[in-house]
Amino acid sequence: MEPKAIRPCGECSKCCQGTLTATVLGQEIGNGKNCSYLGKGGTGCTIHQYRPRVCKDFICEWKGNFNVPLNFRPDKTGVILSTRYFTGSDGNSYEHLRVLDTNRKINTDVYEWILKQYSLKKFENILYIVRGLGKLPEYGILTNNKKFYEQMGKHLGGFDVKDYTK
Repeated sequence: MEPKAIRPCGECSKCCQGTLTATVLGQEIGNGKNCSYLGKGGTGCTIHQYRPRVCKDFICEWKGNFNVPLNFRPDKTGVILSTRYFTGSDGNSYEHLRVLDTNRKINTDVYEWILKQYSLKKFENILYIVRGLGKLPEYGILTNNKKFYEQMGKHLGGFDVKDYTK
């Protein structure tokens, strides 16, 4: 089922501009390579009516969540907020807010908003990724769920899990 949008994309096509990775009708996008079906000058999808499931299933929080400020449109902030799910090596499915910051540095307005939403328990698990094109991404995880932290660490290629609760 396609996610419900409460806002139109408008001039934004950040998700199609090589920041997300996917295969769209046999074409690889990501790592700086735009979707082949992105209109000239980034003017939107040329196959929108017939777009594949991977595009239909993408959940842009700016489009579908009234809690996300209007001025946080991805093409304006350089940050794509999306609800994501992954299956850990333990077989469990984990929902999280994925924050993909393409600015090569943290967008402080968005970061402060994320921290506020987390403190208000609007999102339980948050993965914050800072990725400038052409450099390795840096990850931050905000969660109280030790299992999510451990599984996401394995999913991302591993890092030491430290227990700061003691």
